[in-house]
Amino acid sequence: VDCPHLEGGLIEWSDPSFAPPADGSDILIPPSSSVIIRVGQLTSTPESPYGRITIPVSSRLIFDDTGAGGPTIELDTLGITVEGALEAGSSTCRIEGNIKITLHGEYGNTDSVSDRHLSDTAATDMGLKGIFVSNVEGARMDIHGKLYHPTWTRLAAAVPGTVSSAPSVRNSELFLQDCVNWPDNGKIIVTTSHVKDTRGYNFNEEATIANSGVQCVVVDGREYGKITLTSPLEHYHHAGEKEYQCEVGLLSRNIVIQGNDKSDPIDDTPLECDSTSSGWTKVPCPDTFLTGLGGHTIVVGQAQGRLRGVEFYRMGMTNVM
Repeated sequence: VDCPHLEGGLIEWSDPSFAPPADGSDILIPPSSSVIIRVGQLTSTPESPYGRITIPVSSRLIFDDTGAGGPTIELDTLGITVEGALEAGSSTCRIEGNIKITLHGEYGNTDSVSDRHLSDTAATDMGLKGIFVSNVEGARMDIHGKLYHPTWTRLAAAVPGTVSSAPSVRNSELFLQDCVNWPDNGKIIVTTSHVKDTRGYNFNEEATIANSGVQCVVVDGREYGKITLTSPLEHYHHAGEKEYQCEVGLLSRNIVIQGNDKSDPIDDTPLECDSTSSGWTKVPCPDTFLTGLGGHTIVVGQAQGRLRGVEFYRMGMTNVM
């Protein structure tokens, strides 16, 4: 119920009276209108994104639901400013299909199609490479993806790692303390067992769930989750009885808001430097990892933001709030 994409009177994004070009120029949603984006209607690409999209007061921009297993709706844009409403589903109508919003911008490249998105303006322009929900009464962002539960749990049995003599299947079949409803081909993270955890000493691992790779199994009268991976983990991950167990989290969601592939810092070497202080062997290097310019979302003042089941990827701007 209350599915915005099923309402009547919606204007199609591809309607000839609207249908904006994907040439980097700004877009204004028509006043007092509700525009819907359906699969196949968008002409933006990573090389030619839409400009900044503004949703004025009393207007709405709505994403359709392509359904489970359906095609992905992909929007490439320089940013979205919301004074009205940005909607994908509702709290009682969760989106089952896939939506991907990519926010474009590049650090310090004046020749880029996104040359407005430079670090020196990021601190004063909150709408830059982001979804900015303005301090306007009634402004809101409602994005409701599929609900996975729990989104993270802990190992119920240790992962031996490839250097162990334990059966190799133990590295690709993980037993969890909770049953989960995670998706096939979903990305997961298994946290490190090591006390030290830095860029240069990283034993966290990401992996992919295999097709039909999620089960709920019973061992000694208790239910546990079991997930099978497409490839084995390499490192040992601890799961002690009545003490510490490594966390396992689901990274994937069916709705993704992400920065473009120019978001990561370009000053990313070396990973660490020798320490000059006693007690430390390695420390972060000065003047490195300062050029990250990912996307961001911000909801200001009396505006409202309700998001569930959303994945954020390549987001955040180094030293910019």
